[in-house]
Amino acid sequence: WKPRLVAGTPAQALDPFFSPACARAVAGMMRNAVLHGTGRGADIPGLNVAGKTGTAQNPHGNDHAWFVGFAPSATPRLAFAVIVEQGGYGAQAAVPVARGILVKAQALGLAGDSPESKRK
Repeated sequence: WKPRLVAGTPAQALDPFFSPACARAVAGMMRNAVLHGTGRGADIPGLNVAGKTGTAQNPHGNDHAWFVGFAPSATPRLAFAVIVEQGGYGAQAAVPVARGILVKAQALGLAGDSPESKRK
């Protein structure tokens, strides 16, 4: 298998998978997981991260850790998925990796409050 870049593929509008009300409810639950649950390590001031941690069983070694989400939660500009093979638990292994990525994205002004926007 050889990876390849496909350029010029037109975007396709898809039918919504679930209602806007359902999407808002899930986003609220994911925000709550970062504020009060296993995703607390990704609670970055000014970024309003929403996310969900998880663990995938691995019959051949340590479990795989993952953390998925988006930011800011009300008007997403970033989406992320971090998977750490044999990392153990999502909160333990994947959240710190995601936090590093999100802090850098914020510093670059890609989402949330950036140092550059505070200077203006």
